[in-house]
Amino acid sequence: MGEGKITALLLYLHKKKMNKTIITYGILSGGIMVISLTSLSYLGIQSNNMTIQEIIGFATMILAMSFVFIGVRAVKRQNLGESFTFWSALKTGLLIALISSVMYVVAWMIISYLFFPDFMEKYAECRIENLKSEGATTEKINDLTKEMNQMKEDYKNPFYRIGITFMEIFPVGLLAALISAAILRTRKSA
Repeated sequence: MGEGKITALLLYLHKKKMNKTIITYGILSGGIMVISLTSLSYLGIQSNNMTIQEIIGFATMILAMSFVFIGVRAVKRQNLGESFTFWSALKTGLLIALISSVMYVVAWMIISYLFFPDFMEKYAECRIENLKSEGATTEKINDLTKEMNQMKEDYKNPFYRIGITFMEIFPVGLLAALISAAILRTRKSA
């Protein structure tokens, strides 16, 4: 076997290991999100306090997206001795975040269709009630009611639902990827 073939084989095996790491950390991050989403959805049946659910949900998103940093660091360690640029680290982090986000979206689509077909009704009702309890003016309440009615109509479209659900989680992953890339990139020595 020639030296070129050995090098190509080593590069192939290295890339395969890197892809496995990205997929593993993406699934770990997504798994945390799916477990949290399922648990919070179940608890949502028991309580109408969406504010607490939102706080717990966003805290879990941050926790789950910490796996972006851990995954980028693992890939960097696999690349010891090689340059690990900001862009390489960012691509790695974005792939992990993408896997996690897709898992989150798929889980929510299943949960919302099977168990919470009236989710947007309850969500709109809760938002309006919260505004009323804060002593908002009738004009503000009417504006929010109009906005929520439009959102309820839009939410019936599965593509809209997929997009809005993806935009709940992916920006957190994007931020985690940017921070990870900035911290973990290999700096050129002067």
